[in-house]
This record gives sequence, structure tokens and C-alpha cells, in this order.
Amino acid sequence: MPHAWSQFGQDAPAPFVSGNVGILWQSYAEDSLIGAVVPPAKTGYNAFANVLYNQGNFSAGVRYESYLNAVIGFPGRFNGSGVGYRFARYNDPERGVDVTVGNFYDQFGSGLVFRSYEERNLGIDNAMDGFRLIFKPIEGVQAKFIYGKQRFDFDNGLVNGPGVVRAVDVETDLNALVERWEEKPLKVVAAASFVSKFQAGSPFSVDSLVLAMPQNIGSWSYRINAIRKGWTASAEYAGKINDPSADNGYTFRNGEAFLATLGYSQKGLGVLFTGKMVDNMSFRSDRDLRLFDLPINFIPAVTQQHTYNL
Repeated sequence: MPHAWSQFGQDAPAPFVSGNVGILWQSYAEDSLIGAVVPPAKTGYNAFANVLYNQGNFSAGVRYESYLNAVIGFPGRFNGSGVGYRFARYNDPERGVDVTVGNFYDQFGSGLVFRSYEERNLGIDNAMDGFRLIFKPIEGVQAKFIYGKQRFDFDNGLVNGPGVVRAVDVETDLNALVERWEEKPLKVVAAASFVSKFQAGSPFSVDSLVLAMPQNIGSWSYRINAIRKGWTASAEYAGKINDPSADNGYTFRNGEAFLATLGYSQKGLGVLFTGKMVDNMSFRSDRDLRLFDLPINFIPAVTQQHTYNL
């Protein structure tokens, strides 16, 4: 419920409008050495403009996008101009309530079971389109609920994928929850997540076999983070039930992943050790897609990642 500022003789917070614009335009030339051929349009054009409105605990925004034609290296199916992202949000830190409707980005832990994000320079955007509720029932505990579909395409406006994503994450700050731990030098945060997807499907034929595709797929994870002075340590385990897809050749094998880090830092020195194990953890809201299309989760890299789409 919005605050009734006038009831207490207070002035409502002044509204604030902000935004930004980005334009990427390319002109192409033939290069016989690498076999590069000039496309019919001869140029590529990606552009976007964000408009954000804030007033007190309320915020809203839209992103207008244009692909005329999409720059080479980005999804070629992106076409036209229109609204590709819009949201409304009410966030009241004092009451511990945060509600978002429309599009949003989020992540559970390291992303092993859920990550919705944008890397515009790489052409990646799997924004959620739906509902998110974050609330803090007691000090030291935060619960997060997500329900919606993922951005898949752009054709004069946002186009979502067919699958439905449902997710919950509960995170506990043990130092804030347990009073006698509040002043301890060791800070510990533990959490658990559950993510499921629904995608309707009919029997699928592969290698002369007829496979009945599971329509509801669940995944889960447990994680812990600890900090003490210059030391940091974290670990996360994730599991997933059988999820036949194009990525794994439509096999019915369960998946799992484990990620652990240990780091130390002081003035002039920083050391980080990372290890991971991944087995059959591809997780998409459309089982028939590959590459960058509709990923629900994210497997963190242990080496430097790409910054631009070359």
C-alpha cells in the first residue's frame, strides 16, 4: 500500500525521470580473404532507449528497441522497432516487500539453476516477463518468488518463449538471524533454491524410438558463503531431474553441478581458487533450442569471458 504522505503533513517525494540511449550502426565491405559477403541491406543498425520513472518506493520503465536490420553477429531474426522491455515495481525496504510486474532480471546464487540477464554486446537477453515477489518475513531471512516466461525474440516488439518458469529462493544471513552470532568475525549466508519449467510436448521420435517428453522439469540448489577478515569461501551444489533436450541428444539422464571458490585478499595481493564440476546441466524453457536461446540457468566460467560479439 502506498504511503499516504499528505495524511501526515509530508510532501510526496518528487518524481524523477531518467534514461539513456544506445546506437550501434555498421557498414559492411566485402572481404574475399575470409569469404565475407556484403548483406543485401549493406548496413546493420541496433538501437535502444530506456526511460525510467521513480517516485518514492515506486518505479516504472520501458525500453524501446530497433533492429533495422540487426547487426551481423546478433540474432538475425530480431526485426523492426517496438517495446522490448517494460516493468512496474514497488519496493518498500522498511516493510520488507518488493513487488515487480512485467520484465526483470534476477539470479539465484552463482546462477547454476537460475539466471536472467542481459549482455547487450553479446546479443544475450533472456529477461523474465511475469511476476516477482521479494519479502523479508524476519530479520536475516529473504524469500523470493518468480513466475513467468522468458524473452526469446523481437518482431516489432517483445516475443516470449513457450515455456513457463517458476522459481523460489530462500536466503538466510545467519549472523542477523542468530543474535549471539551478530558480532562474530565469521559471516555466513546459506540459501536454497528450487526452479521448475513447464513446456507442453507431444511424443518425440529419435533413432526409431518414440519418446514421451516430460512437461515439468525441476532443479534445485544449495549454497553457502562465508567471509572472515581477508578470507572468502563459497560452495554451491545443483541438481536437475531428467530433461531430454537438443543439447543432450534427448537423453533421460539426471544432471548435477558443483561450484566452489576460495579467496584471500589484502592490500596489494589477491588470490582466488575456483573449481567446478558440471554434468548434463543445460536447462532451457524450450527443449528444442540451443546456443544462447532461452537458457534458464548459467554455468559460471573459470576463465575470462567474451566482452563483445565479434
